[in-house]
Amino acid sequence: MAELKFLSKIKTTANDIRRDASTYITRVYKRSSVLFTAASPFAQIISVLSDITELLMFYIEDSLVEQNIYTAQHAESVYGMSRLTGHDATRGYAAFGEIRFKWQPGADKAKIAGNGIVIDGKAEVIFQTNGLFYTLLTPKEFFRIDKTNMLPVTTAVVQGVFEDQTFTST
Repeated sequence: MAELKFLSKIKTTANDIRRDASTYITRVYKRSSVLFTAASPFAQIISVLSDITELLMFYIEDSLVEQNIYTAQHAESVYGMSRLTGHDATRGYAAFGEIRFKWQPGADKAKIAGNGIVIDGKAEVIFQTNGLFYTLLTPKEFFRIDKTNMLPVTTAVVQGVFEDQTFTST
């Protein structure tokens, strides 16, 4: 194996390595200014090899970063490492959609006290067709449907109910 004594071990960039190789060739072949230019075949080979070396360095750096759970940025890396530790990380699955509220035509609004009804922003409703619970998702804590408003009020809805837990840990 050839010794690359002309390369400095403290040079870490591809441009530094390319410069060292050019300097070496200039020193070995005394007429390099005439024969060795950026357009010469050997200079082109050095340019391509330094570019490939730079890509390899990027790949090595990226693979080292992705092997650390604290520095990984690709979703596949994070999910893969969590699987290695015994946790199957997945996003929740639920049906979602929109629901519209409006007054039923001919409804007796006199039975309702006040000017309308107020619906909680995280209200739970049950769908009579399938018997499943759905939770309203609104950006506000509540929304109001006035008795005089005949236009529908639309809000997002997601299947299921929210749960919370309180616990103490060390």
